[in-house]
Amino acid sequence: MRLSLAALLVCLLAAPAAAQQVTLYEGGKVFTARDDRPFVEAFVVRNGRIAATGSTGDLRLLFPAAKRVDLKGMTVVPTLSDSHAHVAQLTDEWFIVGPHPSTWAPDGGPTVQQWVGWISERAAQVPDGTPIVGYYGRQLYADLNAMGVTARDLLDGITTRHPVVLLEWSGHASASNSTALEAADIRDYQPDPFGGWSGRDDTGRLTGVLQEYAILPLVRHLSRMVPDAHYVSQYGGWVAGGESVGVGETHDYIFVDEDERFAPVIQQLPRPDAIVPHCIITRAGKECAPGPDGIIRRKVFSDGTQVACSAYVTAAYLRPEWCPTGFDVNAGYGIKNLTDAQMDWAIDDTLQRGGMLSVHAIGDAGIEHILSRLEARPGVDWRGRISIEHFNVTGPGQVKRAKRLKVAISGMGTHQFLIPSMMHEQHPGHLHTHALKLRSLLTPELDDDGVTVLEPLTLALGSDAFGPHAPSPWLDAMFLVTAPFNPTEALTMEQVVRAYTRGTAEARLREDIGVLAAGKRANFAVLSQDVFTVTPDKLPMTGSVLTVIDGAVRWNTDVLDLSAP
Repeated sequence: MRLSLAALLVCLLAAPAAAQQVTLYEGGKVFTARDDRPFVEAFVVRNGRIAATGSTGDLRLLFPAAKRVDLKGMTVVPTLSDSHAHVAQLTDEWFIVGPHPSTWAPDGGPTVQQWVGWISERAAQVPDGTPIVGYYGRQLYADLNAMGVTARDLLDGITTRHPVVLLEWSGHASASNSTALEAADIRDYQPDPFGGWSGRDDTGRLTGVLQEYAILPLVRHLSRMVPDAHYVSQYGGWVAGGESVGVGETHDYIFVDEDERFAPVIQQLPRPDAIVPHCIITRAGKECAPGPDGIIRRKVFSDGTQVACSAYVTAAYLRPEWCPTGFDVNAGYGIKNLTDAQMDWAIDDTLQRGGMLSVHAIGDAGIEHILSRLEARPGVDWRGRISIEHFNVTGPGQVKRAKRLKVAISGMGTHQFLIPSMMHEQHPGHLHTHALKLRSLLTPELDDDGVTVLEPLTLALGSDAFGPHAPSPWLDAMFLVTAPFNPTEALTMEQVVRAYTRGTAEARLREDIGVLAAGKRANFAVLSQDVFTVTPDKLPMTGSVLTVIDGAVRWNTDVLDLSAP
């Protein structure tokens, strides 16, 4: 160690004077996310990069002229990366009626009677043509089924002077009146779109309920009422909100409009690289363009969610009266969104043009779809190429198969809270046995031959949040370290932070962030409390007192003295 320090000191003394303008952050509890030295007490930033990590004494010796910042024993982590979010707000918030899903999900949500009252009241207050938008849960389906009416007929009975669009709270379905369908150019008897499904009555007429990609014309119609300048402001607020809790970048799965619309919006941000766009393959043969860093990040959906009974599972849903009707594609087991050929096309495009593919898969049959298509290509190394999003209701052996394939998994802490009640209500007990795995993903295990060791999966973590406001990853962290559905699957806090930093960087092909190590970008956050020692219930209160990106201060609460020479 002394020889390497001496050699480095010689190199530093021989460097140009301009290169010696460095900052030494010392006296902290610094989580590096490295395997060899996960914790150190100090690090040096030079020219926007990490120059060295180690002890305060060693780094003072190596960088005697460095400006010093006393971390006062506070905890430092690489900036977190949200692996999966939907940043753009759907529409103008003034159009929205009814409570936000955060106040009632995963419960059933508002009743038909409540919707009649809210929509009627708003329709009497606003000019004709003004959209009326709300968020619903399974209670709407239950009430419509009990009444024997379609969503379209119910909403038409309230108003046809205003387009009414109710969105299922997980974002995978909608219920609309005829005015909204017409405004979005959705017509009766037209065929279902790629990856989308339209509810129809016995005559083939639309019921007003749409699922998966079929909702896209509606959300795009609403989104286009929001000026680009408003989206620039909203995205900027998301980025600033993230920086205040230590989030340095968000991986944005854009679905409210075409990718091309949001590229210039993102470029107008003070820090465009805070948003990493992911392109959703919304039509057959769509070739997603590379992002600003030259990497193609694309996504498809294997299935839906439990809210609209569209998570694809191997056992029939237990409460069909809570499910939307009129979907021939759903025989009670959820929806297989893509054919084998369509899934194969997305996989082959990834292999041929490079980059990565994210695959939404919640149910065990949806997970089986992507695993089986990958296994049909033996010998391919899928690391850095495939990420399975959610991976909730896993079946027997699916974790082990994922390890063999070396895919990444992108998990969400809030799903540990949101998914269990829906599983218990809709899925028979045997589907719960292997569900919501966390620690198992990160645990080596022997393969079936009893000899081969299957290494841990790369785990990324994200919020799955919708705009307009940035969420706090520390709320998700509370669910991840407690794992209320199955506490034996709970992660340690070190595993959580590693997944939010290094894991997401690896899964999303962001090689220069996620770890505090020499040569990496100097992206880090000094936290308001020691997340590695506080009790789980205190985690949601965590904020950042200092967030630094590329060596520059982006968020500062003046807790630390940055003015010392």
